[in-house]
Amino acid sequence: MNRYFASIVLFTLAAVPVWGMSQYNKDDITIPPENYIVEIVDIDGVITRGENVTYDDQTLVSGTRGSTEVFIPFERIQSIDLTNNEDVITRELKDIKVNILLNDGSSLEINGKCHKELTGESDFGRFRIRLDHIRRVSILEKKQSPVGVEMQ
Repeated sequence: MNRYFASIVLFTLAAVPVWGMSQYNKDDITIPPENYIVEIVDIDGVITRGENVTYDDQTLVSGTRGSTEVFIPFERIQSIDLTNNEDVITRELKDIKVNILLNDGSSLEINGKCHKELTGESDFGRFRIRLDHIRRVSILEKKQSPVGVEMQ
């Protein structure tokens, strides 16, 4: 009886993490209170226009500048260029250089994490793209999203 009970407990403990991973729906994205409309150019040159765009589920870009962690809200950003991702297909990158052009004309270079993602909605549906698969992001405009909408 104890052996049977122990087997059930071990099976349950092994199955729960796998079951949890299979419940993640790739098209679940965060809909932010502010609707930022952007144009994304990926590493293949494909242009995607998106709405309700977030970076790592937030409307800001984060990274490091030296030893300092920085957070730049979308409202201060005109465009973002990612520069050291030419070899992303042949090797795994940890960090990526993120050059940010601010609305006041100044620029800032930070290091971003390659596994972070931009998500949003486009005319063809929802999208998700890793930071190291992006060449450029241009923030076109900002609108208010419907109040109270967080996940769809």
